[in-house]
Amino acid sequence: MNIGEYETTTTLKNDTVYQWVEAVERNQNNKFILQIVQPDISQEITATIMSYFDKLQAVRRKGIWIPTQMFSVTEYPLILVYPYISTVPLREALKQIPLDVDALKWWYQASERLHALHNKGIVHGRISLNSFVIAADEHLYLTDFGYAPVLELGLEVLPEYQQILAPEILEQQLVTPAADIYAFAKTVVSCQPELKKSEWYRRATDSNPKSRFQRIRQLFENLKEELSSDSDIEEKNIAKSPKEQESSIIPKYILEVKVEPSEAGKIIGGGSYPATEKVSVKAIPSSGWKFDAWSGDLTGQGNPTTVTMDDNKSAIALFSKLPAKKHFTLTVGVEPEDAGSVRGGGNYEADTQVSVIAQANSKKWRFDHWEGDLCSSENPTQFVIDSHKSVVAHFVKVPNIEKEPTATIPGWANSPQTSEQNVNKPQQKQGPSIPKWALPNSPQAHLDAKQQESETPQTLDSPLDLPSDETDVTQTKKNDQAVLPSSESEQGISYQKTKLGKAFH
Repeated sequence: MNIGEYETTTTLKNDTVYQWVEAVERNQNNKFILQIVQPDISQEITATIMSYFDKLQAVRRKGIWIPTQMFSVTEYPLILVYPYISTVPLREALKQIPLDVDALKWWYQASERLHALHNKGIVHGRISLNSFVIAADEHLYLTDFGYAPVLELGLEVLPEYQQILAPEILEQQLVTPAADIYAFAKTVVSCQPELKKSEWYRRATDSNPKSRFQRIRQLFENLKEELSSDSDIEEKNIAKSPKEQESSIIPKYILEVKVEPSEAGKIIGGGSYPATEKVSVKAIPSSGWKFDAWSGDLTGQGNPTTVTMDDNKSAIALFSKLPAKKHFTLTVGVEPEDAGSVRGGGNYEADTQVSVIAQANSKKWRFDHWEGDLCSSENPTQFVIDSHKSVVAHFVKVPNIEKEPTATIPGWANSPQTSEQNVNKPQQKQGPSIPKWALPNSPQAHLDAKQQESETPQTLDSPLDLPSDETDVTQTKKNDQAVLPSSESEQGISYQKTKLGKAFH
């Protein structure tokens, strides 16, 4: 099978989320390990996985086996590329050494790898013996990444991993470093079952995350003390008779799970468990369904819930179909048709809040109002769609107002302090204010003008109208006497006879 520039050669493992394969780079024959996201994984989960591996790149330490490249192809949403390392599983290495003390070096390296991970705020999420491999130089590598993000989303896990997952993951999808500590202790005990009755194991797997060891290094230090001390557990097992040993074997019971109807959802929690163990089960509805209640050996509507395994039991999750949600169409229009456009039309689920925006095609038009099933002048505007609706955006033409011509003030008319940019701005008057008497239209001004006229020699418009140079011309009226106006006595003003001076010299 060809995936991008790689040709797969061997399938290593396969589960509901990933498949792991060996591959070679075509034309170069360099070997790689590919971690391939299954084709049916949704885009939402794939995006969460990508974000997780982006954070993982911050861990730069030997012993953390992380991908160096990721890409997607048509058939698969995401492919992660790891450099090839020749390794053996930790499980195989532990079979070849005495576990009481020699196993400590591997548990130490494993705890240090997790410590480096937790220091960067990253959780592995699914620690097991399969998470550790040993290279030829006897360095232990932590691998099998990528399950923390899918566990947080409630994706179903394989039954064999449910026994090592912390209860807060199964019940609340809460993936924290405390969950890694829980799973690490379970992993150690799977190889060294004599530790199951120890105080170290009890504390490491406490159902309350806050009661566990708070750091992975603290967990290892306590494990080292437990393994280095004289073990009463082993001595008691050796001293027991075969009959006593047989009676000490804890029986296992099966929890069978079933969904009704079968297509309505799924249940997390089924499998084989030791007697008296409390098991968490959770019903997850498919799209369009809802969980109603439990049946079988479980009752009630609690979800998730727990069952005590004191016998073989069954848990049946009952689901019912949700009513189909209505959808409505929003049709949009423009009046006039060439004035603009409207965004927001389409098909919407009932009771969705919809936003519509009207936009003019040019500066010649402007939005005015909405009509149809929407009466408003706001733009944009929002409303809740509860039926098929039609809205029309009305535009009006922007009037073309011609500017009135303005007179141009010549440069000489500008005061020194006034620039051309301020010609049309009103100027504040400078200096003292002008008294009323000095205004051109005041009565006093008229009188002063007449008085000045009487005192100033008058010059005729034409020399042809002049008498001889030696002749005095006198204004005469009624025996050469000027008649005073009727207001003369009131204003105290006298008019005098005026002699014209010589017009020409």
